[in-house]
Amino acid sequence: FSGMYFLSTAGQWGQANNIDSDLRALNFRDAPALRKNWDSNFALGGPIKRDRIWFFFNTRTQGNHQDVANLFANKNAGDPTKWTWEADQNIKVRNATSKFLNSGRVTTQVTPRNKVAVTYKADKWCNWVWCEHRR
Repeated sequence: FSGMYFLSTAGQWGQANNIDSDLRALNFRDAPALRKNWDSNFALGGPIKRDRIWFFFNTRTQGNHQDVANLFANKNAGDPTKWTWEADQNIKVRNATSKFLNSGRVTTQVTPRNKVAVTYKADKWCNWVWCEHRR
């Protein structure tokens, strides 16, 4: 059998801020912070019956959560007495994406010249936007 595992992660701790006075004059308060980023992969394969049947399995998850630059929630949301949009500087908008990828394969050597493989693949992709209060 043979296998491998890989993990890579990052966060706001690994990001610089390039907001200068010119960008502040355009109402940019903060750089769009990278809140969370990850990539993880696990794979395993090997023989079930030597020189006859073998398998391979792989699973991977990736994702990214990041602030949207200069975009805030509506301070007047839910107030029936106000019909205008006003930026709530305390609630930033965030974009989040993630994907989960799973696959597997079982292969058999039917004859010296012919192989048969059965493959399984399931992917899940998620994209969403949400607001979060500043801490």
